[in-house]
Amino acid sequence: MTAAATGQGVAELLSAIDRHRGVSRAGQGEAVRLRRAEEQVWAVLVDRLHDRVRSLEDATSELGGAEADPVVPAAGQLLRAVAAHEIDPYAAADAILRRLMGSAGTN
Repeated sequence: MTAAATGQGVAELLSAIDRHRGVSRAGQGEAVRLRRAEEQVWAVLVDRLHDRVRSLEDATSELGGAEADPVVPAAGQLLRAVAAHEIDPYAAADAILRRLMGSAGTN
């Protein structure tokens, strides 16, 4: 209990406030670190997926399209189709994912 007139208990109150702030900040720090870790992992994953799609595209062009899946066109074809408004970006992304999942075991 504090008494404003005498200042009794103020030091204890300030100490309790500092402890509370420390606990709150520690919790926020963990949340911030977790959010940063999530962003880092997603950035690496996106980069690796992009590289994988490019490698599929390169392999297809090196083989003259001989291995191209007729159902799932190469990424370049999909990008051109999106640019021409023939398909939407979501359909193109789904097609690329289908192609990646089909080639996941080959490396």
